[in-house]
Amino acid sequence: MTSSMVEIIFKGKRVALHRRALGKYIYVTEPSHLPKSHREYLEWTPERIAKWVGTVGLNTAALVTEIMNSKTHVEQGYRACLGVMRLAKSYPAERMENAARRALSCNAVSTHIKILPKQGGSLF
Repeated sequence: MTSSMVEIIFKGKRVALHRRALGKYIYVTEPSHLPKSHREYLEWTPERIAKWVGTVGLNTAALVTEIMNSKTHVEQGYRACLGVMRLAKSYPAERMENAARRALSCNAVSTHIKILPKQGGSLF
């Protein structure tokens, strides 16, 4: 590491060289160094997620917004948001909305969200 560069060496060979980010709590990610599954998240933006979630309902939108806002970096919430999107493909909007409302009321935005089977007429 120098005042302007960071060099990563593995088994005697350089595997990466980056310009050093100056300042406290600054993160720099080189997309080509990410696994393929993580690079796919870079295709998403808060705007793209918000556009999708707007098609489900206000509670689901609030849940996804809260998930992203609860993270230091909004991208850290993408995986959870994509999980909510996968659920929405399998369940009607009404059930998604009820599950999202319940998660928000319990402040359960950083936990695993699951749609429970219908029992006794409940939509949760």
